[in-house]
Amino acid sequence: MAVALCDLPDRGFEPDPQPPSVEQPATARHLLNIGCGVVMPSGFFNVDDHWRPGIDLCWDLEGPRLPFAADSVGGIFTEHCMEHISFPSFLRVAGEFRRILMPGRTVRIIVPDGGLYVRRYVESDAVMPYREFDDPPIPYTKFWSINRIFYHPTHRCMYDWDLMRVVLEHAGFQTVELCEFGRGRDSRLLVDQVNRQPESLYVEATKR
Repeated sequence: MAVALCDLPDRGFEPDPQPPSVEQPATARHLLNIGCGVVMPSGFFNVDDHWRPGIDLCWDLEGPRLPFAADSVGGIFTEHCMEHISFPSFLRVAGEFRRILMPGRTVRIIVPDGGLYVRRYVESDAVMPYREFDDPPIPYTKFWSINRIFYHPTHRCMYDWDLMRVVLEHAGFQTVELCEFGRGRDSRLLVDQVNRQPESLYVEATKR
């Protein structure tokens, strides 16, 4: 996948006109929205690997290191993105999050909760997340929902709380917390999508 900087009007964080290997400036007020897709809350510098209006930077997370200076970013939000990259890439990206965050700042990571799906599967009377959208060509069983989330065409790796915590600790974060929808350390990062709540894992890591 090609790596390119997007040529957009000034949104408060000017894309660097140099090649993507050149680190871009940032200040404490800059919040990154990594893997934003079509969801672009106000006040964020939007990063995605597919161009669309509103994207500030087109970037492939499976590729080079993030083009931001160390200790330069005021916060990071990413929702339902990390499951779409390989596990080795996420190990590297988690380290990049820690590198670019300013001390005392937080990354908020939201992914499908693989542990939730497994727990609902083994609980005989529990309903699987988004069961209403499962429409198999044969009579439904709960394992159909397991296959749907784990083998989604673009899902590369699923996470539960323990695996996400270990990855972030491996990246050097000393404060890693299990959070809830709409609750966290930095109110600016609480832009969670309501429609993602039923199946999501909410984790925050803060750089010391």
